Parts: sequence; C-alpha cells; structure tokens
Amino acid sequence: MVKLKVGLLLNEEKIPAWSWEMIRQIQESSFAEISLLILREDTKSEPNDFNKFIYRAYRKLDRKFFAKIPDAFARKAIAPLLPANITKVYVTPRQSKFSDYFPESKLEEIKSHQPDVLLRMGFRILRGDILNLPKYGIWSFHHGDNQVNKGGPPAFWEVMLGWHCTGTVLQILTENLDDGKVLFRSWSQTDPLSVNRNAQKVYWKSLSFVPRLLEKVAHQGQKAIDTAIAKQQSQIPPSKGLFKPPHNLQMIGLLTRLLAKSLSRKIKEAFSNKQWFLLVKDAADENSPPTEYKSIIPPKDRFYADPFPISVNGKIYVFFEELVFNTKKGHIAVGEWENGDLLNIRPVLKEDYHLSYPFVFKDAGDWYMLPESRANRSIDLYKAVDFPNRWKKQTTLMNDIAAVDATLVKRDGLWWMFVNIAENKGSSAFDELFLFSTPSLTKPDWRSHPCNPIVSDVRNARMAGKLFLKDGEWIRPAQDCSVRYGYAIHFNKITNWSLEEYDEERIGEILPDWDKHLLGTHTFNMNEQIAVLDAYKSV
Repeated sequence: MVKLKVGLLLNEEKIPAWSWEMIRQIQESSFAEISLLILREDTKSEPNDFNKFIYRAYRKLDRKFFAKIPDAFARKAIAPLLPANITKVYVTPRQSKFSDYFPESKLEEIKSHQPDVLLRMGFRILRGDILNLPKYGIWSFHHGDNQVNKGGPPAFWEVMLGWHCTGTVLQILTENLDDGKVLFRSWSQTDPLSVNRNAQKVYWKSLSFVPRLLEKVAHQGQKAIDTAIAKQQSQIPPSKGLFKPPHNLQMIGLLTRLLAKSLSRKIKEAFSNKQWFLLVKDAADENSPPTEYKSIIPPKDRFYADPFPISVNGKIYVFFEELVFNTKKGHIAVGEWENGDLLNIRPVLKEDYHLSYPFVFKDAGDWYMLPESRANRSIDLYKAVDFPNRWKKQTTLMNDIAAVDATLVKRDGLWWMFVNIAENKGSSAFDELFLFSTPSLTKPDWRSHPCNPIVSDVRNARMAGKLFLKDGEWIRPAQDCSVRYGYAIHFNKITNWSLEEYDEERIGEILPDWDKHLLGTHTFNMNEQIAVLDAYKSV
C-alpha cells in the first residue's frame, strides 16, 4: 500500500496540542504521511476591536479558572514530528475582505508535489483553484454543527445559549462558507458553564476524525470519500444563521445569564443529593410505562443502578451497581426478586477500583460477567465459580483502554462487542460507540468494524443495556447523555449489520417524565420474566 501524501496549510510552525497529536498519529501510521507544508507569510494579526473587549476578557478568565490538563490549545512546535528536509511552500495570498486566493505560481508549485489531501489548519477562508488541487480535496474542521451554527467562535454559543449539544464537522471545502461536503459529523454534550471545558473535549475528540478517514481512503480510494459523504447526509433543520463573536453589550447579557445559571446550579447542588434507584416490573416488555414498575429505593447512604436480570432454576436475580457514597467506588451486588420485592441484597464482586454495569450472560453452560472497569483501563471477563455469589477473573478482553459499558452478543458464529471508548485524553466516553467482533472470547482476536465509530453522537452512543430481539429485529438500547449524564433511554432498531456495514434507526424512547423529581434514566434490561430500569432524582 502506497502512503497517502498529506499537505498542511499553516499560519506558523507551532500548532495547538490537539492538532499536534493528530499529526503525530498520521506520521506514525502505515497509510499516510505529511509530505508538504504550505505556510502563510503575512501573518499580521488584526487589531483588537474594543467592542469585543469583554468577550476577550471573559475567554482569558475562563481559560484560567476552568483550565484543563492536557490542554488542547497549548502551542507545540511541529518540527519534531516531520523530516528535516520536508518541502515548504511559502504563500502570500491575494486577499479579499474575508478570503485568501493563491497566486498561480504557488498553485503550480503545490500541484507538482501531487498531494492527495490538504489539511486546512491555517489561512482564512480559501477561494479559487486551490480548492480543486488535491486529489481528495482540502479537509477542514468546523468546530460547531454547521447545520445550526455557522461561523463561531467554536464551542462558545452552545454554552451561552444553553444548547444541549455541541457539534463538530470534518468537511471538504467548497466555495460555500461552512457548507462543504461533510465527511464526518459528531455531537458532544455541551458543558453548561465553561466555554473552555466545552471546547477542550470537542477538540480532543475531533483529532481522530482525520486519521480514521485517511486509513479508509488509503484502502478504498474515492469510494471511501463517496461513502462518507453519503452517510453524513443530514436531516437537521436549516441553519440558525451566521454567528460571530459578541460585542460588549451582547456579552454583558450573556454573562448575566451564565452567572445566574451557575448560581442556580450551585444552590441546587448544595441543598440536594442525587440518588439512583431501581424499577422492576413482572413483565418482559420495553413498552410498559414506568409508572407500572415498582421502585426499589436504596438506603440513603448509597445508590443502585445498571440493573441486569437473570433467571436460574426458578429464581430471578437482579445484578446491579451498588455505590456507598462515602467510598466513592462502586461494586457489583445482587438481589432476588420474590413476591414483588428485591430481597437478600448483597455484594458479589469488589475490586480496588470502581465497577459498574454488570453485563451477565451464559455461554456453554457457564455464567460470565463483563463489568465496566474503566478505572482499571481494562475490559475484564469474569466467570462464576459459585453463581451468583462468587466470580473469578478469567481473562482480559482489551487492555490499556478508556472504555465503558461493554456489551456482548453472539450472532452468526461471532462474538460482537459494542463498547464506548474515549480514544484520546481529554475526550469523553459518552460520545462514540465502537463495534468489534471475534470468533472466540477465550482467545479473542478482535476485528474493528470498518464503520467505527458506528455512532458519534452523545444523544445515542452510550450503551444502555443488552441488545434484544423483537419481531426478528435486533434492538439496541442507548443512553441520551445530552441534557445531562444518563438523561434518557433510546431504542434503536439495527437495520444493517454485517462485517462491513452497520446502520440503525431510532424507534422509541423512555424519558424521565413520569415523576417531576426525576433527572434521568439510563439502563433498561429484560429477560423472559421481568423488565428492569434505573432512574435518579434529587433527594
């Protein structure tokens, strides 16, 4: 396989840490390499507009008081990542009010290097023949959902206007501003209080978009581009307009609103606790209204969450996460569902680190558990040595990974694992769902699905329970973590599932609207006899 030749459009040779990491991943890959730097020569900064003074002051204070480590925007020299003799083309573009046009001589020079892709990481709005020069186009990020938020600043207006989601787009640039051919689209939960914190996780996540797509293009060529564009056809309403940095009077109003929201949040947190509890119903039906479920309320010093029901020898067991507040560390517990109540609750699996989401299943006559153990950076498989009370770690399915809520299903002779992964430090495990397959769990040889991540949307990515069959169709429960963590449950019908393709569509949901005190519900499971939910509220 011949490596793709990638050129970088830069204003200078120091770049933000998130894009530095992206370049490092490209350079260490087997499918692409940075072969060309295109540097803008006239990098004079525009004079500060006094009418944006309050905005600039806010951003500076926000970065100070809501600093993040690692910092996505720390400046790093690109030189250590590149060969010393890399070709550099210096360009002084012809400028209009907002746009840059490349001189013909520079276009010819760049063309002579035959770049497959140019990554725009500098310059202003690009116009003219440069857009059509690379084989697969000029790729550019828009850190905002360009269907509802054109312009910028990135990750700013979502916080100020209280939008639940912050979008990110990777696109091939065209003459249309923020309306290129979309290659990838993703959504994150908006931080309610800080633009810096909001931007940090968005940028850290987005650095993976380019290496993923470059790998596909290296193997499939134009087909990968066409497939990506077709997959990202949006059904979102038209844009709300072109956003710009706010002037001083606007910023005063926005800050007043943000401070009021922050104060209200702090008061609520000071005078209330949040407690997860379980709900159980004697019927295997995801369509039953939650008001028909019986609530299992834990003692005030702990919470119960992530219920998984199992029936064995006439008994019904419910495995779940139990967390005692003063330990700040969850473990796996089990109770027995008898006569409309959950009895004999006791811990069955504890580790030195946090455990939750006890995915329990049976294979070849034995019982296994796959609890969530992100705190250990592992996905570990346990086997029952005395069901349901004693479990022994059998093997590690994946190691050195920030993964949550791994969920297995056996289908077509393969084990499939749906799992949420934060690929980069600073990114969130809420946002992206990955799919892997292997013929064996005892000696796993995981194959990453070519569509990974199969979901990149905080509203529908994180697993909310085991998959189940309904009328011959596979249904995947998913969490909606946009409003807040664990806000709601969505049910998705898988419409296309093979070693090469994956698609799903939403067919139902459970919202936390049956009690005015509820804040969320995030796990649903059922077996032949009962259905179980969890929910949480302020107490």
